[in-house]
Amino acid sequence: MGGPPRVLAMVAATLVALSAAFFAQASAEASSSLSQAQSARQRLDLDLLAAAAAGYSEQDVGPILDRQQELLSAAAPVGPGDRAAFYREQAQQLSGLHVELSALEVHQLDLLRRATQTRLGDFLNELAQDEKVGVDPVDLALLRSKAGAVQATIDYARSPADFRHAFAGLGAPIDQAQQLRAALAADMAAAQSEADRILAASGGSLDAIRQVGFQALGAGRNYATAKAYLRVSPGRHYDLLESNGSRLGGSDPGDLSLAAALAERYRDQLHSELLAAFPRKAIFVSILAEELWAYQDGSLFVDTLVTTGLPQLPTDRGLMRIARKESPVHFISPFPKGSPYDYGTIDAKYALWFQPSGEAIHDSWWRSWYGPGSNLRGRGSHGCIGVPYGPIDALYPWGDIGTPVLVIPGDGSSVADQLAQKTYDDPYWGSGPIS
Repeated sequence: MGGPPRVLAMVAATLVALSAAFFAQASAEASSSLSQAQSARQRLDLDLLAAAAAGYSEQDVGPILDRQQELLSAAAPVGPGDRAAFYREQAQQLSGLHVELSALEVHQLDLLRRATQTRLGDFLNELAQDEKVGVDPVDLALLRSKAGAVQATIDYARSPADFRHAFAGLGAPIDQAQQLRAALAADMAAAQSEADRILAASGGSLDAIRQVGFQALGAGRNYATAKAYLRVSPGRHYDLLESNGSRLGGSDPGDLSLAAALAERYRDQLHSELLAAFPRKAIFVSILAEELWAYQDGSLFVDTLVTTGLPQLPTDRGLMRIARKESPVHFISPFPKGSPYDYGTIDAKYALWFQPSGEAIHDSWWRSWYGPGSNLRGRGSHGCIGVPYGPIDALYPWGDIGTPVLVIPGDGSSVADQLAQKTYDDPYWGSGPIS
């Protein structure tokens, strides 16, 4: 009668075997599902790293990071069957986040593109306002080139980093555009009282106002030319002077007087910059004005009318320096007898030789007048600079060897035109001791 117990034992053994098989299968499925979840997680991590490398911030991909953290922080069930279902669901959710991340990147990139384009539009609007009020075209051209560069970046941008770089790069130009407008407004406000004075003094005459403006324009150009001869950039105030000069053709007395006042303001600023560019001592000569100024430590030491070279034997224009001093001096004409330029021999009291070809600043007792026109119609020098007694008595002991002598045409033309007239440029300027 041992049948039933044996059957029960066999059934029990079968159930155990089946349970073991089922457990093994469930465990295998759980392991497989875990591998799928891990693979999906690794793929999403790589996608997030790629997004960060492209310039997407944590804020940009925040929804994906939050959901990923939520999925990964959930505890897995104990049972193998439940774990398999849990990991399959996790793998599916993580794979879904991969798709969502791609869509989010497209959306964020579009937002960045629009934001950058909008900011560029704001910048262009600032430039339009600058142009309307008369900001210097040279300054505007530089800023417009920056706007063009940003537009090119937008056109070819492929990543958030590109757009963020372009967006951030617009900050300084926008500030500059606003500052240019503010600076012009400040200049106009500062010049307004002078404009009112010019308008009143001229009685509203456009020609009289223009004369004031053109005189300031010419003088400012001369100061800027002197800076250029010293190898110093004419600078922004020269750009403003030239830009403002175009307004001197206006027909409204109020606007014209303001343009004339601004020309005086920029002229004065250029003069201050020139004085700052001079070394401790400097001699400055204008051919057209036939005038010499000597400066020491930025202050005027001597101001005198002079006589420079004949048009046929012009005084050199450019940057030179006192090479030697002589007192008394005996001049011997380098021109042959019979030449219209032969002067035989002449004795003088002082000579400050400043040019290798033989030009000097010296007294010329034989002259009865100096100043504009004194070098014309056969009355000019042979290239030297004639100075009256009194001024030359002060200049000779004051002028040190090496003191720069700066001679400009002084004709009020543009810096480029006066640079084209330069005939000499001291090769050692800046390399040796300058007094």
